[in-house]
Amino acid sequence: MVYFPPELLGAVVAEVHSQSDLLQLRATNSTLNALATPLAFRSIQFRNTDKSLERFKRLAQYPKTAELIREVVYQYEEAGSSKCDGRFVDRT
Repeated sequence: MVYFPPELLGAVVAEVHSQSDLLQLRATNSTLNALATPLAFRSIQFRNTDKSLERFKRLAQYPKTAELIREVVYQYEEAGSSKCDGRFVDRT
């Protein structure tokens, strides 16, 4: 296997902006998991569906992951109306 310094891998991972790609990088190996996890969970989105709400509650059960969240985006949509995004940002 080819060795890349952690600084180089960190710079590459920092350029990945797709959450699904970051989640896939986490599954690659422990080094990429450590680099991609804080970015993958920096901002999360959920909707007013049971499935989405269950995912959000499950995430809250893992304190080490939950503490990485800096932005929560809630998308609410009623039947026949346009979407309403609620953004909650931690500025600390």
